[in-house]
Amino acid sequence: MILVTGATGFIGQRVVARLVAAGQEVRCLVRPAYKERTLPPGVSVHMVAGDLADPPALRVAMQRVDTIVHLASIWTERGSQTFELVNHQGTLNVVEAAQEVGVSRLIFLSYPGADRNSAYAFLRSKALAEGDVKSSCLKFTVVRPSWV
Repeated sequence: MILVTGATGFIGQRVVARLVAAGQEVRCLVRPAYKERTLPPGVSVHMVAGDLADPPALRVAMQRVDTIVHLASIWTERGSQTFELVNHQGTLNVVEAAQEVGVSRLIFLSYPGADRNSAYAFLRSKALAEGDVKSSCLKFTVVRPSWV
């Protein structure tokens, strides 16, 4: 089974639809009572309510999962939703939960220009998250799309 975080986003909706069309069993981690309706119509997936900041919910969502497609992140900070909390710590939570549960592979959506020394907090957060993915014991792929 494949777990997709960020499944309700622009990229996530398309990834979920392609995975299901390819015959994959897909589980989506979605924030409770948030945007479930934005999943592609007619696409059958398992839904688990949870958040990147909730390690117990992440571990539940990862049961029987062998691959995670981690797309969830924020592009704009709002209130307590900071780049550090969501993009970096959220990814670290995903990595740690995946290792605890025994997930074998993680596909991580980063960003071009991600750099720990960047003047931009968003790019720093993505670089720190990449570092957490790369230093894990998981098989991983880091994707830095040039255009979305």
